Amino acid sequence: MTFKTQSKTIQKSSAYPWLFLGAYYLFCFLTYRDYGITWDEPRIYGGGVSYFRYYFTPWLMDNLSTVEDATHNYLYPALLELFCSPGNYAGIHLLNLLFGSVIFIAVYQVLWACYQKRSWALAGCVFLFLTPRFSGELAANPKDAAFAIFYFAALAGIYLMPRKIQGWGMSSFWIGMLMGLATCVRILGLTLLPIYVLYHLVEYGRETGTKPKFFKWVIGQLPRWLLVFFFSQFCMRMLWPYLDHDYFQGLQDIFRESRFYYWDGVVLFAGQLIHPSARLWTYLPVWFLITTPLFILAGVLFSFFTKKEKAVSSLWILLLLTIGFNSLLYLLLKPIIYNGLRHYLFLVPILSVVAVIGLVEFYRAKLWSGMKYTLLGLVLLNVLMVIVQCFRLYPYDYLYFNELTGGLPGAYHRYEIDYEGASLKEAAQWLSGVAAQNPDTIMNVKISASQEQCDYYFRSNMKQQDDVNRADYWLALNSEADFQILSSFQNKVIHTVEREGVPLVYVFKMK
Repeated sequence: MTFKTQSKTIQKSSAYPWLFLGAYYLFCFLTYRDYGITWDEPRIYGGGVSYFRYYFTPWLMDNLSTVEDATHNYLYPALLELFCSPGNYAGIHLLNLLFGSVIFIAVYQVLWACYQKRSWALAGCVFLFLTPRFSGELAANPKDAAFAIFYFAALAGIYLMPRKIQGWGMSSFWIGMLMGLATCVRILGLTLLPIYVLYHLVEYGRETGTKPKFFKWVIGQLPRWLLVFFFSQFCMRMLWPYLDHDYFQGLQDIFRESRFYYWDGVVLFAGQLIHPSARLWTYLPVWFLITTPLFILAGVLFSFFTKKEKAVSSLWILLLLTIGFNSLLYLLLKPIIYNGLRHYLFLVPILSVVAVIGLVEFYRAKLWSGMKYTLLGLVLLNVLMVIVQCFRLYPYDYLYFNELTGGLPGAYHRYEIDYEGASLKEAAQWLSGVAAQNPDTIMNVKISASQEQCDYYFRSNMKQQDDVNRADYWLALNSEADFQILSSFQNKVIHTVEREGVPLVYVFKMK
């Protein structure tokens, strides 16, 4: 299979969507201080420090005990360590937001390669930004959001490199390295390799005119596939500490630990408390259905019923192969997942780009103008509704639910709400204001979360207390699992953090 070079076309896009990026960077600098610390951020950044020391200070023997376990690689937080100290959460959140621009650039470039029209390429960036379950995770989710960025960058490489670089040697190098980087963030990045091969197979089947026989074509493609595989594994070998001593055994451990990963807790799903070990196959599809904006869902649906040019259909097929392959693995392996679609956040940007393709092709289709503009008007109306809801939820946009549930109020008591606990910041700052009124009095505070989530905002006269009976105040996330306990203390509530009338955190005065 050969691709026609479109380097001149790509250069005309001026390489970067400056208009959108300027607005996005302004947004980053205006908002980065508003985001709370999520429950596993301290551990992730601590792992990044250990990763950094492992490679850059190997002479310190105590660092050898920090080699990461089989299911985690802290490459991305280690990169943050180069620019910001792990205790500066506001600074780290800014870096996370700035790194998010990588995926917007990638989205812009793949859509420009399809359409060579700036407005439609920018639409991809806007659509992704207006997908709150993704953009709301960028600042304070250094695992899933980072993986989504690396994963989509690798997909963009698969699509763009053969069009941008003549000769498959260098394109294979870059594609392999991008795959390796994605896999170093999460082992699920290995799905990129079979998707890459499947994409080539489908493209071969779609070629018209004279083409080599299938077996001969496979033999011709095999060096390219092997080279991509080699560079991806080379990247993993060099950047994953767990593979540092025994590569093959390390891979076996990673696969085993990932396959049988176990989390002991309960989650709220469709109004019922369930354990993730129930492995309900409906869990993930339902979460995508109720947390994806309706204009994105509509665009995805339209994409199946519109005729596309070859460059557009190639991208559409690549993205659908990615969604389909990962969905098939989900159904076959039945992994332990919780916290909504967080573990499959990397599919959200892919759906967003598919939606842009669907809506653009619908707009270009020869249809009755009245129907066309009516449906596009409804799409625009839903975009405005999403924007309004983002303002109401801010800075907790990842709590977004679409109109199918009635928004956040409709999802309350039916699905998990603030599973990351970022809203604790607002409660901790409010209680710090109370503590400031009596600076000489020690205030004992019980926190139903990780210690670091609130310590960062506490004053010096505020001390954490593990025993709720000895605490003066109690900061408690509104969790359905603790509903009975929290209900028994409702008469002690002195402050509530809420969005759209839904309580996220309670502040109890215990004494």
